Amino acid sequence: MPSPDQVYHQIESLSAVERKDYEELKDYHSAYEVKRRETVVFYGYCVVGIIATMSMLGLLSI
Repeated sequence: MPSPDQVYHQIESLSAVERKDYEELKDYHSAYEVKRRETVVFYGYCVVGIIATMSMLGLLSI
């Protein structure tokens, strides 16, 4: 993995259009990761809720 200084130098060597595309792509991936994390947490809560409901109803012998 390149060091932050190398990445900064690579970004500075890009043209204005390439830099804009890079920033848009970086923002897109950042938003995608946030959405993915939210989805994983939601499904995790769903699984915990289902297991808790099954245990309260006696369908799960824990």
